[in-house]
Amino acid sequence: MKRCAFVTLGCKVNHYDTQALREDAARRGFREAREGERADVVVVNTCTVTERAGAKSRHLVRRALREHPGATVVATGCYADSDADELAAIPGVAWVAPNRQKASLFQVLQRDAGPPDETSTPATAWPGITAFEGQTRAFLKVQDGCDLHCSFCIIPAVRGTARSRPAPEILDEARSLLDAGFRELVLTGVHLGGYGKDLGGREALAKLVADLARIAKRGAVRLRLSSIEANEVTPRLLATIADSPVCCPHFHLPLQSGDDGVLRAMRRRYTASRFSKTIDAIRNRIDRPSLTTDVIVGFPGETEDAHRNTERTCEQAGFHKIHLFPYSVRRDTTAASIPGRIGPREQSKRMRSLEALEARLALAYHRSFVGTEVEVLGEEPAAGVPGTFSGYTERYVRVVFPAGDEARNALVRVRARRATPRHLFADRPARIGNEPVALGEPTHGA
Repeated sequence: MKRCAFVTLGCKVNHYDTQALREDAARRGFREAREGERADVVVVNTCTVTERAGAKSRHLVRRALREHPGATVVATGCYADSDADELAAIPGVAWVAPNRQKASLFQVLQRDAGPPDETSTPATAWPGITAFEGQTRAFLKVQDGCDLHCSFCIIPAVRGTARSRPAPEILDEARSLLDAGFRELVLTGVHLGGYGKDLGGREALAKLVADLARIAKRGAVRLRLSSIEANEVTPRLLATIADSPVCCPHFHLPLQSGDDGVLRAMRRRYTASRFSKTIDAIRNRIDRPSLTTDVIVGFPGETEDAHRNTERTCEQAGFHKIHLFPYSVRRDTTAASIPGRIGPREQSKRMRSLEALEARLALAYHRSFVGTEVEVLGEEPAAGVPGTFSGYTERYVRVVFPAGDEARNALVRVRARRATPRHLFADRPARIGNEPVALGEPTHGA
């Protein structure tokens, strides 16, 4: 029996794809190599969202070649689409498989006939996943591809146009993951808010969330959206989330910039005012919603005033987590030719300013839960704090509490005692167990 190993870089969609590869490999007679064991086949699922991600992808391919001498090393994923020649030039790489060949990868490897040419690639599709190796939260991919074409982004070129999975297929997969014991499902996609537009349905995402929530409620399982554009949070979708006892009141809304001029240069489809109106609508429906975001710092042409507009928008929104990305040139994107590059010193200064703002906003949000009970999904031992475990609340706040491995994959209620910008610290839970609990009311209150 051949041994295989997987290395994954990048987004939730990539991690979902790796899990699908893992299950397809098992069906075809491959066994996953144990830690420290040499593999016969290594699949490196790469990322190309930034130049840095591309460099890390090459590094991981080279490391796989060193750690598994003699193995068939296959590079796949988005960097295999954007920069196949650079991967193919690495000595020892057996096959550079673009995303369109990913689903048939182990079908080809099973035949041991070498990489296929373009005309002979088997046209197969994965039947869906039934588990999520090493995770307590399972990612559920509902669509792939993107039609937005933001000026800084290469993903539409490597992932293709938006394609939605049929709802019955998604619901069946959700049931399988529920049967496998997962306590949280995270809906994900390259462009989640575009779900269903290619299927001709209106409000398809809101309907899908409602259907999934009914399935999740039977097992007291959480349902979370990974990321959605602010202009795609419709009143129906917001009402569905606000009224459900299992939908997490967490909205990851990529802002990228709070300045209208920069947003136009980015080819984003909203203004700062439109973004803020979505925030207001969420706050009007949900008590203390969790609001997180992405911001690109130092986009070409970003003035000091534009940067201050971004800070102002973030502060008004009250984000408790801001994923900050210093702009770096990505070849083959429109933004690569925009003049007005921001120097590294100024970019670092703006990064530090936003980091300080994030710490202040996060501390204020976390303090609002001190003295209250919160529900936590136990994930892993807390780093550097012996005898404690950590996990996330439905509002995506990480909590550290006294417990051992019995807390893994368990929904527990704890009382928060202390807040920092990164965590809540809580008392030992009175009870730890995985039995379903009655959730008659939305979990969006205190």
